[in-house]
Amino acid sequence: MLIGFPYDEGAVTAGSRLGSNYGPDSFRRYLGQCGSLQNPEYGVDIVKGLPHIADYGNIQIYKEVEGRPVKATMTELYSKLATKVSLCVNRGFVPFIMGGSRDLTCAVVEAYLLAAKSDKPVTDVTFV
Repeated sequence: MLIGFPYDEGAVTAGSRLGSNYGPDSFRRYLGQCGSLQNPEYGVDIVKGLPHIADYGNIQIYKEVEGRPVKATMTELYSKLATKVSLCVNRGFVPFIMGGSRDLTCAVVEAYLLAAKSDKPVTDVTFV
């Protein structure tokens, strides 16, 4: 399950490279251009061995306050991300999170801890 997190405020705060806010949409554009992935050595289509990939969309970075778009706080965004990841895990999907910076790891770990309390088995997670 693809989840976009187009937010690089953590990178700005840490003094890291910027641009992770473009990651989710750029990855989706690239994914749409991939098509079939042939392995010439073995003559197989790699895509046929992959599970179905679904897209959960991007976390909405802006909220409306008094009719104007305002950037949500990091705490609000991490809560939104944790909720989406938790829903994915509880439904048996493997979350593939695109964008953000290393600071979003806490929200994902929180989601997995919440999911671990349920009866469903916990799967893997991938960050890009």
